[in-house]
Amino acid sequence: MFQNSPKTQRTISIVFSTILLVGVMSMAARASTVTLTSGQSIQAAVNNNPAGTTFEIPAGTYRQQSIVPKSGDVFIGAAGADLNGSMVVTGFTHNTFWVAHVGISAPASLPGKCFSWAPMCQYPEDLYVDNTLYHRVSSLSVMSSNHWYLDYSNGNVYLMDDPTGHTVEITTTPYAFSGNANNVTIKGLLIEKYGAPGQTAAIFPENAAGDNGSDWIVENNEIRYNHGAGVEATTGMQILSNRIHNNGELGIAGCGDNILVESNNINFNNTDGYDYGFGAGGAKFDRTTNLVVRSNYVTGNYGAGLHSDTYSYNTLYEYNTTSNNKVAGIQYEISTYGVIRYNTITNDGYNPQGSGPWWGSGIYNLNSSNVEVYNNTVTNCMHGIVAADSLRVGENGAVLEVSNFSVHDNVVTQQTGVGDGVLTLATGDAIYTSWGNQYSNNTYNLPSQSGLYFYWMDKNLDYAGWEGYGQN
Repeated sequence: MFQNSPKTQRTISIVFSTILLVGVMSMAARASTVTLTSGQSIQAAVNNNPAGTTFEIPAGTYRQQSIVPKSGDVFIGAAGADLNGSMVVTGFTHNTFWVAHVGISAPASLPGKCFSWAPMCQYPEDLYVDNTLYHRVSSLSVMSSNHWYLDYSNGNVYLMDDPTGHTVEITTTPYAFSGNANNVTIKGLLIEKYGAPGQTAAIFPENAAGDNGSDWIVENNEIRYNHGAGVEATTGMQILSNRIHNNGELGIAGCGDNILVESNNINFNNTDGYDYGFGAGGAKFDRTTNLVVRSNYVTGNYGAGLHSDTYSYNTLYEYNTTSNNKVAGIQYEISTYGVIRYNTITNDGYNPQGSGPWWGSGIYNLNSSNVEVYNNTVTNCMHGIVAADSLRVGENGAVLEVSNFSVHDNVVTQQTGVGDGVLTLATGDAIYTSWGNQYSNNTYNLPSQSGLYFYWMDKNLDYAGWEGYGQN
């Protein structure tokens, strides 16, 4: 057997020692910690350090900073660390209106869709006076108190109210964090007043080419007052224990695989009046696989509290508490294989656009198949647990139908509306008789068993009629 000489063995030992030393030095570089000074350029620090650096961000306001991390970077904010994407507006003069120059150009595109009463929702600039959102108007002719106008042609902001002695801020910088780095962690920061366009977010793991980063952790932050969404979720992201509130379009948006959204407060989003029929409210996910949404507190959003849409697959919603959201507490739309369990849904689903069961319910299935709903408590919603089939056709031409919808062991309390039921436009009796849709072993707290609190076979039913069709 061949053996190395003593000299060769020493050489090999030196080589291996050198490799190990270089590896240790490399790991040390990747694991280094940089403590910033208040107001310092965070992007400059990122540029000057290797991937995998931890950046400690002390208290202070870091205004109009936009960060493109490197893979493995960690950003940890001390109490009072504020990433603020707005510009402070000063130098107001008065002549009919209070006027200041901001020099902002018109955006190149206007994504999203607005309600008619909020025609300026697509424009990414929001204005806050002492952290109170002022409503944007389309012309000076309709100006009033608590409203504002931006004239792109001269770059001026107009107010009716006297701003003297108040802090006036206008959202300008689109993103707090963006780019397609992987394994980025963001903790302990206040992230506010970023002018993210509709269908994007202040935390936006995507680059200009549309390439996404993966496996980000967004934890224990307060994310508020941003124009589009607060956070965009992508593959492998964990969104944990954040306060995500008062954002212009959505609290959370996103698509991808293996996303976890857990223990967040997602409240009072869609402040700019985006049309929730096209995606606005608390959280909306599209084209996800293995999404888990667990133990979140979701209230007061102008749109569905929690919403999956467009070919989402194998979704789990569990142990969430939702209340006072429009359209639905939890909505599962044109998707398949979902489980909705152990959630507490209260006073949800009320929709200013209509009051019938087509318009919303506490838990709402829209053209989704293989969905199991169990052990939820649904109380005093516009309607209880409803599935609606409106003959929608998928991208491959396949009909997207309500089938294998299993609703069991829930407690439904209603004073008005439909407690449980399935609606259809024109599928015929098959949706009731052969598509595997079944309600069983649910507990109903209703004003009376003779009231028409159920819907089946294209008609309203009392409890006896509901049981007569083999339901419950």
